[in-house]
Amino acid sequence: MVVSKLSQCFLIALFSLATIFNFGVNPSSASAADVVLNPAGGSFVVPANNEAGVTVLNQGAEEQVGYYFIVSKGDLWQGGPATKETDYCGYDKPDAILTYPNYPFASMVADCTRGIVYSVCRNPVLPFLKGEVCTFKMNDTPGVYGDNTGEIVVNYQKN
Repeated sequence: MVVSKLSQCFLIALFSLATIFNFGVNPSSASAADVVLNPAGGSFVVPANNEAGVTVLNQGAEEQVGYYFIVSKGDLWQGGPATKETDYCGYDKPDAILTYPNYPFASMVADCTRGIVYSVCRNPVLPFLKGEVCTFKMNDTPGVYGDNTGEIVVNYQKN
């Protein structure tokens, strides 16, 4: 009886560890993207207060493809209550405390898995490799995205 209970506890512990290890190493959401690019085109929304950004995946058949990202000139967002509204090009002032210090404050950036960061304002055509993920977000100081307001609608089409 004692051996049976010990065996049962051992199996439960083993199953629990296997489950934890499986989800820890390969979580089901690790490869999930917010947006999967459609070769026919589409759109997605980038909220100013989302520090994690919006992940965009190219899972097309081509090894490399360019997508053209178009933003309406009327879409505005604000990098906190002390700043005025701006478009996706942001304010012309890079700052060392920003997430991406070489890019203007409140500008939209696309941070891609190859380690390349693009300014969507300066580079509206982005090259995507097959399976590549880029994260679109407002460039702001880490930890203070919560006071940002507005959102930018990004339309895209295959180039």
